[in-house]
Amino acid sequence: MALAPELTMAVIGSTASGRIMAHTGPRRPLLVGLLVGGAGLVSLTVVANHTSYGMLVVPLVASGLGVSVAMPAVTVAVMEAASLRRGGLAAGTLNAARQVGGVTGVALLGTLVAHRATFVSGLRLGMAIAGGAFCLAVVLTVMVVDRPTGHADEPTCPSRDSG
Repeated sequence: MALAPELTMAVIGSTASGRIMAHTGPRRPLLVGLLVGGAGLVSLTVVANHTSYGMLVVPLVASGLGVSVAMPAVTVAVMEAASLRRGGLAAGTLNAARQVGGVTGVALLGTLVAHRATFVSGLRLGMAIAGGAFCLAVVLTVMVVDRPTGHADEPTCPSRDSG
């Protein structure tokens, strides 16, 4: 139940991400999601042994919302960048990378929590690393994900049916 705010935001964020992308393409929701999610994770670095649950709600909401807005945008950005013939390869690579990243992240953060002097010190370090990874992803997004061209009511990428 303690993670319910994060889960609730995940449902809302993924729905909102699709609607935003329909008008802007993947770049804007990706940047916003990474910034909000990263801020939520970095905010968790201030957790102490006696931090009240109320102080955790905002960072949990931010991280859940940020990740859920960014993930669908990543999928769209990858699929738009792939040629029609390489779409399956792009989707498979993205899903494999997501799974490897998730397993690696859980293992790394779990190791930090288990091997630090206290749970809280490991949590702080883990959240700082995760927040830093989000910041790195913001920089990569700015450098790699194309800005939409054309008008807001036009698609941001050429139709895959056109060849």
